[in-house]
Amino acid sequence: MLDNQRENIKTLLKGAWVGGTMTVPGVSGGSMAMVLGIYDRLITSVSRIFKEPGKSIPFLLWFAVGGCAGIVLFPEASACCLPQKRQFRPGSSF
Repeated sequence: MLDNQRENIKTLLKGAWVGGTMTVPGVSGGSMAMVLGIYDRLITSVSRIFKEPGKSIPFLLWFAVGGCAGIVLFPEASACCLPQKRQFRPGSSF
């Protein structure tokens, strides 16, 4: 049970890291998934979602929740570290 929880937390954190890197221009989430060693399992889970839903869906949900959290939180965290400059960006007002 503890190993399963630990694995879920690892998946969540890796998903958050992949999601966060997708907010950086020029950095691929897929390449980060490869670096983190989760790419093969991610592709396998997507391809077997209908054959083995009991294994695939929980993994993909943990990864997706982490990815969404990373997409939301990473830009906020990185904005705190960067100097604040006010500049006009066309198209950013809507």
